[in-house]
Amino acid sequence: PAGGAKPVGYPDVVYFCANTNVGFTSPAILGRWCYRSLDGGVSWQERSMILRSSVPVHPECDGHGESFSAADGYYPQPATDGSLYLMVSCNGHVFLARSTDEAKTFNVVHATKGPVTLPLSPPPALDIETSDLRIGPDNVFYLVYTSGSKLLLRLSADRGATWTAPMTISPPAIGAEIGRAHV
Repeated sequence: PAGGAKPVGYPDVVYFCANTNVGFTSPAILGRWCYRSLDGGVSWQERSMILRSSVPVHPECDGHGESFSAADGYYPQPATDGSLYLMVSCNGHVFLARSTDEAKTFNVVHATKGPVTLPLSPPPALDIETSDLRIGPDNVFYLVYTSGSKLLLRLSADRGATWTAPMTISPPAIGAEIGRAHV
């Protein structure tokens, strides 16, 4: 981002974010840390804990720990200006957070009516059918998630402030197969 540290020997800042321990459910995942490399991954600097299952990182969680698992899509995504965006699930909401300081902090984005929430239901514990946020080269946000047997897509052209209506992106035959598999 503008004013950020400049990479050396590699054109971009590289980020690595991971859970504090290995394992799907046990031992419990306590947090998710992010690291930054300015030399293409030769060396790394710890930046911040972005999610925590006990005492939350984000005050919008109102004392409830953030919800995340080993198989979720709650990892930072880069925009063209160097900022990073992150989905934060807690206390019955999925918030949109942003970092403008190379993953040192991820503050929940606020609009005039309060924190920006994504049009999603928070995932249940240990859900492997979780949502994913991606950002295209034109800064269009892509939010993909499941609802029953359907795979849905929403788009945002204003960095998450507003979203399109959900569009089904799974072929009908796939949805039928998924529905039968759950019966």
